[in-house]
Amino acid sequence: MRSRGRLFALSLSIALALAHASRASSQGYPIPAGDLPGMRSPGTATVLSLAGMVVPIGIAIADADQAGNAAPWLMLGGVLAGPSLGYAYAGDIKGALKGLGLRTAVLGVTIGAVAGICSSGCDIWGETNGAADAAAVVALAGVATTLALGIRDIVRVDDGVRARNAELRRASVSVGVSYVPEARAPGVVLTLRR
Repeated sequence: MRSRGRLFALSLSIALALAHASRASSQGYPIPAGDLPGMRSPGTATVLSLAGMVVPIGIAIADADQAGNAAPWLMLGGVLAGPSLGYAYAGDIKGALKGLGLRTAVLGVTIGAVAGICSSGCDIWGETNGAADAAAVVALAGVATTLALGIRDIVRVDDGVRARNAELRRASVSVGVSYVPEARAPGVVLTLRR
């Protein structure tokens, strides 16, 4: 029964990823991603961010007995780094690092707060005293906030890709006066920037 629950959780995660990907791709994208150099697909960015978070968590849940000590590290990697994959794919390294840093900072503060509360020693999973209860609340709030930040990044990645693609599509033309040495006369310079 226990492995059926894990299999259900993994199946649900994959189904949610596919449903979100099909929604993202069906919203319509005016210019295919390959039209200009550097353009990226918002749907692909969303799928990468979502899969980067959901797949490691799903594997850790489904295979916790066999993974042993690797399961928590898989979950941690999925929660912290997974949502940044779409930003990295889109070329927004600053956005990827910003999200990764924010999630890491929240989790670090949470761990520090729990360690401070339990400095005299407490077991947040077994004891029922004030310190253990407070540490459990702080731990749950920190994990929930970290997950919420990851979900927020997944939801926002397609907007970031669309904005970046719009910037790539903008062409600017400038006209200026210049001296043309070959003609020894003034001339007009037309510059096109993409």
